[in-house]
Amino acid sequence: GVGELLNNIISGKQQVGLQCTKFPKLMAALGGSLRYPSLNVVSALDKVGKSPFCLAVAEDAAIQGIPVLYIDTELERDYQACRLLATRTGVPLARVEYGSFINEPSDEEKIKKELKEGEALKIDHFECAGFLLDDILQLIKRWIFTKVGRKPDGTANNCLVVYDYLKCS
Repeated sequence: GVGELLNNIISGKQQVGLQCTKFPKLMAALGGSLRYPSLNVVSALDKVGKSPFCLAVAEDAAIQGIPVLYIDTELERDYQACRLLATRTGVPLARVEYGSFINEPSDEEKIKKELKEGEALKIDHFECAGFLLDDILQLIKRWIFTKVGRKPDGTANNCLVVYDYLKCS
């Protein structure tokens, strides 16, 4: 079965995991990728970049055509959209958020180009501050049923669910 697996991987019919191209050292530390199916927990001190990492992983998955659900207990959709646009274009977040990118023609061009090309980038974002975990689990199940689908054996197709963040206090 190993030969068949390798042929499927080489031909693109099968993936064993999701790679995040923006964090190669972290991916190497994790063994090369986030494996399917798996649960990966990212834990660190405040303000060290957990959410930007999660957004980068979500972006990489979406670019690869993998359905992504980003569950956010902290930031609203518009702010996350600005963060994603800033990381994809290299335009500073403050210039995106406040619209001052229009004062710099090269930044404005980057934004317009990304808006045109990035339309295929699909990340379903759900704001759930104050929701109970049981309600969030129901949301995930419904999303998998309606957007992701299942394989013939009944397991879910490859997808990524980012839960940012689980408070443990």
